[in-house]
Amino acid sequence: MLAFYTHTHERTPQVLASAEAQTRLWAIKEAVLKFLGIGLGCDPRSVRVLPYLRLEGSALLRWKELGRPPLSLWEKTLPDSVIAVAYSEPGDLHGKSQE
Repeated sequence: MLAFYTHTHERTPQVLASAEAQTRLWAIKEAVLKFLGIGLGCDPRSVRVLPYLRLEGSALLRWKELGRPPLSLWEKTLPDSVIAVAYSEPGDLHGKSQE
């Protein structure tokens, strides 16, 4: 079992049985942490992906420090890889808040 999955929603039989699903979760977590500017210096378990994106701990604190910007995700699964990008629209990093 992969150590960066602690939440029961991320430990579904489908995820545990699929290297592609595990890679997808990892790519999303990494993209979100890089978006927040903390990268893998933060515990990847602070980003919950399933059933919806939720930040906890250090990731949540950093998101609040950034002014609670709207966070969007784009992802694509290719035959040999998964690409994930976390982003905000221009101007969203300061001034807008999301509760």
